[in-house]
Amino acid sequence: MTLVRKGAGHRMAVDVGEDLLGERYMDLIPVNDSLRSAGWELFKTYRDRGFSLTDCTSLAVLRKYGWSGIFTFDGEFRKVGTRTFPDPKEVQ
Repeated sequence: MTLVRKGAGHRMAVDVGEDLLGERYMDLIPVNDSLRSAGWELFKTYRDRGFSLTDCTSLAVLRKYGWSGIFTFDGEFRKVGTRTFPDPKEVQ
């Protein structure tokens, strides 16, 4: 949503978010204490990678569920072996 908001404005980001949240192919994963703690541990570990706490919590979710990829425009995830969709090379 941040990228949409920066490029097309808040209203468009809200519209896109509402559309995504209404789709059945997308699940929201609640961040519980266990995931929050795992994200914090990754944040402490990846001090030189430029990851935010949110990024690290996302990585913790991926690891918990055994997922190998994430929908993001943030190429930093590729530095730790995570596939990103879309491929940053295709979005320019």
